[in-house]
Amino acid sequence: MALTSPQTPGNESYLLSKNQFKEMHSHRQNAMLIAASILQALLLFSCTKSEYVPPVLPAPPVYNNDFPAVIWQTPLGGDSAEYSSIDPLLIDGNVLVSRQAILETQNEMLKMFDGHSGKLLWTWDDYITSWIGQRITSPNGYYIVDGLLTVCSNQDNYGINLHDGSTKWATMIDDGAAFTSVFEGVLFHTIAYGVAPVSDSSRLIACDAQLGNWEEVFFVQKVDQFEVNLVPPAAYINDQNDTILIFQNRQIVIHPADGRIDLYCYNMTQDTLVWMVEDLDPEGNSNVRPPLIDGDRIYFWGLRTAYCLDLNSGNVLWQKRYGYSNNLSSNYLLHENMFIFKLGNGELIALDKMTGDLVWENKDVGYCCVEMRLYGDRLYFSSGRLFIVDVNTGKKLHAFDAPNLSARFPHATFIHAVAVDEEQGRMYTTDGYFLLCMELPE
Repeated sequence: MALTSPQTPGNESYLLSKNQFKEMHSHRQNAMLIAASILQALLLFSCTKSEYVPPVLPAPPVYNNDFPAVIWQTPLGGDSAEYSSIDPLLIDGNVLVSRQAILETQNEMLKMFDGHSGKLLWTWDDYITSWIGQRITSPNGYYIVDGLLTVCSNQDNYGINLHDGSTKWATMIDDGAAFTSVFEGVLFHTIAYGVAPVSDSSRLIACDAQLGNWEEVFFVQKVDQFEVNLVPPAAYINDQNDTILIFQNRQIVIHPADGRIDLYCYNMTQDTLVWMVEDLDPEGNSNVRPPLIDGDRIYFWGLRTAYCLDLNSGNVLWQKRYGYSNNLSSNYLLHENMFIFKLGNGELIALDKMTGDLVWENKDVGYCCVEMRLYGDRLYFSSGRLFIVDVNTGKKLHAFDAPNLSARFPHATFIHAVAVDEEQGRMYTTDGYFLLCMELPE
């Protein structure tokens, strides 16, 4: 595929008692479980320097078994109101988050903070469409590619300069779907023609992430009652130096409800289909993350089934079915000999990636989360609390509550991913009100 040139656009704290804290935390966890269930059900069927720099609110360290030691924290918005955020990204010592209104009353704004001091460096909300309530797709909607931040807001895609937050390129893609993926500097996106999830055709498109010059890669047309929806791929380079894509077509029938998952292996260089596995998952649903490729194997999640497939043929080598899904937007990981994932009931599991046999499991690490991150031999994720787990044994090392939970900040909780700076001994995440910089525990 040849990529052509783009079109470039011109604490104060009000602390509760321990019992009140536990009760409030329990209510919050229940609310998050309901929210996660709703998300799973749905999956089934401009840059300016900020004119106002919010103050960095210092928080004295609290050393005990329940709370992390906070170095600094700063509001996600200028008013200390409740906001959501993308999962934090650590970029050259700085931290990228966002301010996303709980109700769609304003556009989501990206914010880059100095990781050492918490100083606001730049903001971005340079959307090219005019309607209010623009959201950045999360997860699978933003990547760092050779010093550029790529951002997807469904039909809008952007390339943003990480140094100052200026927009390098912007494109509007009619009927753009929610997710993107990236490989070797190439950004992938999909188009579904119709009103999602109803679509009679779907296209996989790609561009040079530095240019935003989109071109079609693959097209699929509805041939029966199933609506078609391609999902961005994983990719690798084969022995002939061809780029090979592995991606799925998530198909549904609205009434009576039904689903089908087809998995494709496509040679993008030669424009040829290598193989296709039809109707892979017995329940007709799947995780929206790109598959994982490791050696000559593919790792993939259906609705309740984990799969290991042969890369060259698509044959299923092993599969494990569970009573719960893994939340259809949650990530799954490979580490050394292990395939690691979290189920909807919160259980954290590691399987032997070659055989599918159980290596370890932990049933005491909160409910299901969306984003797990691995730093060294430690697994970090937020699930109501901030958990740190020994990835080799599954042992829970730490479980931290959100220190801002109080009468003033009644919904403070850890639900987003954790960014870790091992060199500086710091970790970063958000609690619904603040971006927090915390000491990395031993």
